[in-house]
Amino acid sequence: MTLGEIFKQLTYGELSQLSMGGSEGGRVRPEDYERVTAHVNMALKALYRRFFLSAKEAIIDLYPQIQTYTLDRRFAVTNAESHEPILYVIDSIYEPFENDVLKIEQVFNEGGELLFLNDRTQPWSVFTPAFNKIQIPYPCKFNSMLVQYRASHPEIKYPFDDVSVDDIHVDVPDGLIEPLLFYVGHRAYGAMNTDDNQEGNNYLQKYENACQEIERQGLYITDNYSNLRLDDNGWI
Repeated sequence: MTLGEIFKQLTYGELSQLSMGGSEGGRVRPEDYERVTAHVNMALKALYRRFFLSAKEAIIDLYPQIQTYTLDRRFAVTNAESHEPILYVIDSIYEPFENDVLKIEQVFNEGGELLFLNDRTQPWSVFTPAFNKIQIPYPCKFNSMLVQYRASHPEIKYPFDDVSVDDIHVDVPDGLIEPLLFYVGHRAYGAMNTDDNQEGNNYLQKYENACQEIERQGLYITDNYSNLRLDDNGWI
């Protein structure tokens, strides 16, 4: 689905009673693009947190003097503007690491072995003291590790430059379009200092009900991780 299609749905639906919803022509006004896009971004974040929609991997080079590694672009090797002394997130110009970590799910060593995660009963467990940090409390005999994580949707950046809203792809399953629209309605009405705040709460309840129904029916896909990237890199 494109951002233009989402704008059209909002114009005829959730934002139809607000000026930012645009006109009957099915278009959000360009002067309101920034506000509506901000609401869409927050809706995408909410859905990607709740549903497992995107799985990604990152390779980390290990150093004996470092115990805690942060999955952040500041430490990516392609970040020419970084002032960090050691860049240990191994990415490429074709697949640069973005700050899109929602939750670290699994960690493998370079031998392809799945490591225990946050298990204090295991002496070789690694830990996640924060959503994007990995702590190795013991001296590591490996050179690298692979981290598989739940990723967020790329932020839709405004201004769009010369790109049309009809050319901006939004990666969300069709089954989640309705809760996305409800969440935008919740954000749009909730930001108003009027009685329309109640309408914002109504949309939040609609969002919650829609999400629960999707979870009940199992209409979304949960990614099953594998460590195929280890094979691809010749680690095992």
